[in-house]
Amino acid sequence: MPRKSGAASSKTTKTTKRATAPKAASGSGAIDPKQAEIEAEVAAFFAEFEQEQSEDLEEAWLAGFYNPLEDLPKLRKRPLTLAEQDWLAAAWEREWLLGEDGNESLYYTAPPPKFNPKKADWYLRPDMTEFLDEPMLLSEAIKKHPIA
Repeated sequence: MPRKSGAASSKTTKTTKRATAPKAASGSGAIDPKQAEIEAEVAAFFAEFEQEQSEDLEEAWLAGFYNPLEDLPKLRKRPLTLAEQDWLAAAWEREWLLGEDGNESLYYTAPPPKFNPKKADWYLRPDMTEFLDEPMLLSEAIKKHPIA
């Protein structure tokens, strides 16, 4: 809620400045060294795990069960085009896609082994379709399985 000018006392203003100072520092990119160390350890652990388990993770991705990009908060998902939306609706009506509306058959991911977020796009999950054995780019599915 916006403040009215002159409504806050000097005591309130000082308290507000103290309370917001740490938030401004963290918002400006300053990272607590301990937190940075923990994040680096976690990242190293997952990198080692991914390297050791790369075949298992790839198999899980191919089955449609693993998507390391799913929880990335900063990942910008490309919006579906109208043609993609139309195809999904028609495929669901023909029962090619499982779930309540067909959109459950979609996920935004990138292929192994690197799962590069810059190469992410919309894929159809094989476990939610009637015709796929492994994830397929939505754009490829539309070309390979046109709906007239």
